[in-house]
Amino acid sequence: MPQLNFISFSFIILVSLFVGFMMMQSIMKDMKGGW
Repeated sequence: MPQLNFISFSFIILVSLFVGFMMMQSIMKDMKGGW
């Protein structure tokens, strides 16, 4: 059971990192387009 919990926890971290990266990409693109 602890292993399954660890896998789900790492999966959540990976997803949050991916979402943050995508948001950073869109923000950078908006900044470049605005300037």
